[in-house]
Amino acid sequence: MPRAEGRRRVAWAAAAGLALAAGCDDGADPCVPGPPVTLATVEAWQVASAAADPFADHRPAAPHCPDYALRLETHSLEVDTAACDYVTLVQPLAAAVAPCDHIELDLAHLLLRADGPATAHLAVAVGGQVLWSLDIPIPAPQAVYSLDLALPEGAAAGTPIAVHLHNHGENSWYVGDVRRRAP
Repeated sequence: MPRAEGRRRVAWAAAAGLALAAGCDDGADPCVPGPPVTLATVEAWQVASAAADPFADHRPAAPHCPDYALRLETHSLEVDTAACDYVTLVQPLAAAVAPCDHIELDLAHLLLRADGPATAHLAVAVGGQVLWSLDIPIPAPQAVYSLDLALPEGAAAGTPIAVHLHNHGENSWYVGDVRRRAP
């Protein structure tokens, strides 16, 4: 029977080697992405107060953004910068986001124009951490920004997500839902 015993040891050694090679025993806590879900809806965006604005260093002393400058469209919130010179929109995340999750957000604008050369600023933050930022020279053609963002530390449900924009000129911007995408 020594030959059968030896074959069993070889089989166990091979199985253990495969398990280690597959990472089953590396001691790491595997990240499991969550299912697709809407994390922030276009209907729930609110104008951030000065205290809740993670982009306060961009904030003018007296920003002007009346309610009528924000209009709910079919799949987005429109921001009319003819009436709203600065805005940071916030809402709490509806679900937790794991470090291995990806979140998606569509932002868009029509043709950007101003009386003279200018710059628009568009940015996204979660929990005060800026995840994405873009300066857009004006004039500029219409554009859609389909963002796919990761949160290296993750975020708990209820963590504030913020979309910030300011520019000069009479322009139309669109902010969509924030979604956790399928892995």
